Amino acid sequence: MPGLVLDAYGSIGVVAFDGKGSEAFWRPKLPAIIAVFAAAGFALSGIMKKGGSETVWGQVPEESSHFEENGVKYEVDVRRGHKTGFFLDQRENRRRLRELSKDKEVLDLFSYTGGFAVAAALGGAKRTVAVDAADR
Repeated sequence: MPGLVLDAYGSIGVVAFDGKGSEAFWRPKLPAIIAVFAAAGFALSGIMKKGGSETVWGQVPEESSHFEENGVKYEVDVRRGHKTGFFLDQRENRRRLRELSKDKEVLDLFSYTGGFAVAAALGGAKRTVAVDAADR
C-alpha cells in the first residue's frame, strides 16, 4: 500500500509511514488492517512504529522478536534494526539463492543479519562470507 509498510515478525508488527500525510491517512485504518492480518493467519499482539519510538497498538515486548522464513528461524531487533528490522521483501531472493548455491562460494555484502549467507550455506555453498559496515 502506498505510504505504508507493515511487516510482521511473529506476533509483532512494525509499521513505517511515508510522512505525516501518510500517517494521518493510514493510522485510523490500522484496526481494519490488523483484522485482515488476523483473518489471513497472522494474529498480531502489538504494533510499534519503526525505530521502536512508539507502541501504536497492543502490547510490544522489550526484547527481540523471532520469526521463521523458508524454514529458517531468525531473531530480529525490531526496535533498533534497519528498515523495519529485517528485509522481508527479499524473502524470495533468499529462497532462490538457496536453490542456486550448491558447491558455490558466496559473498554476502551489506549483509546486516546475514540472511543471504545463511540461505547460501543451507543450500550447500562450500563457503560463505558476510560483510557489513553497520555497527549493529
